[in-house]
Amino acid sequence: MGLTFSYYQRARTLLKKIIITTLSEGEIKYFAVLRPDDQAFYPDFIFQLKDGSIGILDIKSGRTAETGDAAPRAEALQRFITKQNKSGKKLIGGIAIYVNGTWRYNDNEKYEYNPKDLSKWKVLDL
Repeated sequence: MGLTFSYYQRARTLLKKIIITTLSEGEIKYFAVLRPDDQAFYPDFIFQLKDGSIGILDIKSGRTAETGDAAPRAEALQRFITKQNKSGKKLIGGIAIYVNGTWRYNDNEKYEYNPKDLSKWKVLDL
């Protein structure tokens, strides 16, 4: 658990211009991405890969990958990642699913989910 928290702290330090919400006087802080409707969206995982890049994933499965809420989240996250990478960061991420023993994530500007065709989804190499 300490390792995960350490990676979270490092990831948070490396990311600039993020939204931090504090529950009470700095006790707990959460990373959020702002959607076009000005609602905060909280990705499920922030982690550091072996190459030093930071991954930001929101996990979905089956029906939740198809719902109307997945696309606005995915597209807001891609806008955030693209903007941060233009300023020199090394971020990857998007909506992620676990299929046939592999994690896949969608990092396309326009989110699409078709369970019969995941050719545009990248395999996450952990």
